[in-house]
Parts: sequence; structure tokens; C-alpha cells
Amino acid sequence: MSVFHLKYRPQNLAELDLSDVAESIGKIMSNKERPQAYLFAGPKGSGKTSAARIVAKMVNCEKSKGKDPCNQCSA
Repeated sequence: MSVFHLKYRPQNLAELDLSDVAESIGKIMSNKERPQAYLFAGPKGSGKTSAARIVAKMVNCEKSKGKDPCNQCSA
């Protein structure tokens, strides 16, 4: 049995299912000063892990020029 949500995860903010979450994260990451910690909360299946993975890639990306990660660097 193949489970779709285990094989596919969004790789950037535009692919997140919740547009308001993607917009909020985009605003936070576009600021020069970033928060010290991020808290992802919500019901099961709402995209918390996917959003956290994208934020981690954005924070650790070495080549990012915009708000999306480059998906090329080792991080």
C-alpha cells in the first residue's frame, strides 16, 4: 500500500497547502531580523512538519536570493 503523504512533501512555500501559513512564513523570513524560535502547532495533517522542513531549508540555505530555498546546497 502506497501512502501519498509519505512520498510527497512540498519543497517550497508555494507548494504548501495552506496559503495563509505560507504567506505568514514568507513575511517572517523576508524580514532582516528573524525570531529565535518557531512554534508549529495545529491538528494532525495540517502541514506542520512540511512547513518546518521548508523553514529549516530557508534558514540553512547558503545560496538563497529570495524567500525560497535553492534546493541545491547540502543543507
